[in-house]
Amino acid sequence: MKKLRENNEPVLHGACMDLNDIEFTGDAINITIEDEATFALLNKYKETLNQYAGNSIINILRGKKIKADVNKINRLKAVLGDILTVEET
Repeated sequence: MKKLRENNEPVLHGACMDLNDIEFTGDAINITIEDEATFALLNKYKETLNQYAGNSIINILRGKKIKADVNKINRLKAVLGDILTVEET
């Protein structure tokens, strides 16, 4: 992030500010993105991002949040009552 800001890359800096699913492994940086526009943008500039990372280690993956099935939640609440707590993120 610091390198993007220092090297006047405002588009990439802005796109990377809101990333929240980043996994650092021994060999790679895996970035999973739900938003179609951000996914397309980072794929377009993947080579530039890899230059800043120092190697071809960045993987940009398409992810999708799984929405809770309201019917299943309601059935579980009917059985479990107040024991069940559902949090959406």
